[in-house]
Amino acid sequence: MDKLNDELFEGEKMNSVIQQKHKELIELIYAYDYYVRIFNQVKEKCPVDENDANSVTSFWNDFWFALPYSPAIHRPPFNQICDIAEGNYLNEQSYETEDLKPF
Repeated sequence: MDKLNDELFEGEKMNSVIQQKHKELIELIYAYDYYVRIFNQVKEKCPVDENDANSVTSFWNDFWFALPYSPAIHRPPFNQICDIAEGNYLNEQSYETEDLKPF
């Protein structure tokens, strides 16, 4: 029973991290005016369930692939988008969004 409780706690903890990273990245998209039109189009076409890691990863992956093929995309928050699109948001070495607050 303890193992099951531990697994449930870890799942809830993971969902909390996913939700936090997802929300922080949305704030950065708007704060940096980072391809907001494309972001809004993807958001309309690909609804995301913030409680599902696969859904969050899939959403950001869709946004990542919708970005233009241009060196201009390599500016904040590009690295965070790559991390979450690849499912690296739980990696301790992933980029911290706190370091990129624009104001």
